[in-house]
Formats: sequence, C-alpha cells, structure tokens
Amino acid sequence: MGRNRKKSNQQLPKRVYENRGRFVFIDRVEGVQQKAIIIGKADMPLSEVWQAFRELTETQTDTLQFLVGKYTDSKEFLAKKTHVETGRTLDNLLSTPVDGKTFGVMKYRNITPGIIRKYLDYRNNVAGNRDITYLSSAWSWCYERDIVTIANPCKGVKKIKEESRTRYVTDEEYKIAYGLAGNYMQVAMELAVICRMRRGEVLDLRVKDIETEGLNTRRSKGSNSTLTLWNDRLEKAINQGLEGCLRVPEMPVINNGKGSQVAESAFKSAFQRLQAKFELKGVEHFTFHDLKAKGVSDFEGGSKQLAA
Repeated sequence: MGRNRKKSNQQLPKRVYENRGRFVFIDRVEGVQQKAIIIGKADMPLSEVWQAFRELTETQTDTLQFLVGKYTDSKEFLAKKTHVETGRTLDNLLSTPVDGKTFGVMKYRNITPGIIRKYLDYRNNVAGNRDITYLSSAWSWCYERDIVTIANPCKGVKKIKEESRTRYVTDEEYKIAYGLAGNYMQVAMELAVICRMRRGEVLDLRVKDIETEGLNTRRSKGSNSTLTLWNDRLEKAINQGLEGCLRVPEMPVINNGKGSQVAESAFKSAFQRLQAKFELKGVEHFTFHDLKAKGVSDFEGGSKQLAA
C-alpha cells in the first residue's frame, strides 16, 4: 500500500509535488520512477496547477511535446548516428521552464521567435544554440509532412555568439583535479584524455566495447568509431571502473559502483562539484570537454586532426 500524501500535497493532482520552489510531475512506468517534469513555479494558483497537469497527462496533439515526439519516433531520426544524444538533448529542452510552464506542454501555435529568444536567454550558453538547432530540425521535419502548418519559429533567431575555446589543461592541473575526483569521475576523466572521448561517449561505454586489441570508442556526432589500443593507463582505468561488477555486455563502464548507469544530469552535477573543489585549489576553470582537447593536444601517435 502506498504512503499517504503529505498534507501540503493533498490538494495537488496525483503524482504532482512541490519541490524546491516548483511544482513537478513525477510519473511511474511499470514501477520505474521517471524524470521529474517541471510544470510551474510554487506560487502559481492551484487552478493553473490542475490545468498544467491536464495538459501534460491528457493526449495532446498540439503541443511541442507531440511535435518533437513525431520527429524522434520517425525512421529517419532513428537512423541518425547521433539520435541518442539528440534525443537526450530534446528531452532536456522539453522539460525546461519557459514563461512559467514546461516548454514541452506549450501549444506549438503559441511558440514564437520571441519564445525561442527567451529560451536562449534562459540557457545563456552555447549549449542552448545546439538545443535550438535540434528543435529547428524537428520542426522543419514536421512542417514538410503537414504535421504542423506553422512556420518554423527558430528560423532567424540570433544564436548566442560562440568563441573557440583555447583552454589547455596542464598535467599538473589535471593531477590536482583527478586527485579530488570520486571513483567513477576519475575513470571518466582518464577515458576522456586517453581516448579523446566526449562526455556522452564516455557515459555510453559498455563492457561489450572492450576488445582484445583495445577499447572500441563508439563516437557520436557522425564521427567514425575508433579502436584505442591498450596501454597500462587505459587498462587501469577500465579495471577501476568495473571493479566488483559483473562484466556482462551491457554493463556501463561508468557506473555507481553497484553496476547502475550514471545519469547525465548526475554526472554534470558531480563534475560541477569537482570544478568548485579544484578552483579552490587554484586551478583555472575548465570543462569536461576540455579534457578531450587535452588528449588531442597530448597525442603523439600521428595526426592531431585525425586524433580529434
């Protein structure tokens, strides 16, 4: 029998809770708790909470969630090499609050270039450019198939200016940060440098990618997969990641120590905490992606362009 709801939650719709100043909807599918979806701020009227709940749970064919879902369910989308990463990015976009409600539950007819501008301003980083690029692709795909007849609101919206990063993480800086990192983060950092892997590629790495000659690094963003040959450092990282785990094919190399997948959101939060620690030690701010760049810069086996 489920527990009785807290008194503060009893007037709310089923599976809606107040959390950290926001109302969130947390569904369960076949007993598995799903990612929380923000439906509004905690000061929104109860009537609006119920309206947002109905919009979220009733079958809707005029929301951004529906439009994006048609695109991500298509054969054309699933055939893309980058469909996993793109789908993950679009899921995050749909759960982002814009104008007091979750982006995904907004009626697509109400989404204007001004709303897209607000989203970019909310994100306030170059990752928002990628989000809108993916959304634009989804909208154009649906527009060409008369799923939506409204012109693409992403077109013509000025993106956030991007500047090429030139940050090089020195060996000493890396040593300090590595020493402050937890177990799975140490493994992830080593893989990023040794194999020149992106965050998503590191998180997707499985036991089945371990081969006799080396590690099969399955690349995203359209790059070809490569084989990184074994060396002592790479072997140590893999063994550290899988210590105490059954080496079944689908076991993630980056796991929580009990064999469970580390979610991208949890990984981002863990790296942000690590950043705060190493910056206190005098290490200049760097991102996880900068570790891949370090691996490229340190590469001595041939063309650095091919290494990248």
